Amino acid sequence: MYHCERKIKIDFFFLLNKHRISEVIKSFSQEYCNRHIIQYNDYYQLHKIDAIENFNPEIFPVYDKKQKQVYYFNKEDFNYLGDTDATLKNLPDWEKDSYKLYQEFQNDFEGKRFIALPSKEDLNENRLIFDYCCQLENNQLGNLLLDSFNGRHAFRKFKNTLYQNHLLEDYEKYKYQAEKKLATNWCKEHNLI
Repeated sequence: MYHCERKIKIDFFFLLNKHRISEVIKSFSQEYCNRHIIQYNDYYQLHKIDAIENFNPEIFPVYDKKQKQVYYFNKEDFNYLGDTDATLKNLPDWEKDSYKLYQEFQNDFEGKRFIALPSKEDLNENRLIFDYCCQLENNQLGNLLLDSFNGRHAFRKFKNTLYQNHLLEDYEKYKYQAEKKLATNWCKEHNLI
């Protein structure tokens, strides 16, 4: 089990805990905050989900509403499922906490405490690329980008075409807005904001 807290690379924000800007700046550089902070009712609320950009099928990220933390369970944690209390006694101290947390997660059938975070599949980047290309004012350029997004290495060809046409930064901003919208909707759906 991995506990995610204040890592430098933040790919996707969602609004959770209220933090005043001074607390946020203690954790992140001013420049980084200026680029990525989401403002909400004069408070800055942020928490990391790196499940979207760094999707890994071995890792299952969840948000703990009680602790207001994001936890990552890996497949090794699923080995605890059949373990007994006798096994708990033999575990090292650092692993006992993981075991207890995982047991609480397993017993939360109704999802009152733990909520699965959105993943890369929830973003649907294929659809995002299509929407981005269709919203471009230059239809010819949009068609060129759509044509590049096919066959083998489609994402790489698409990104190369974006780069060649000086649109890579524009696409990244578009994608970031889609991620932000997904995160905000996810938080609203789970009554976190």
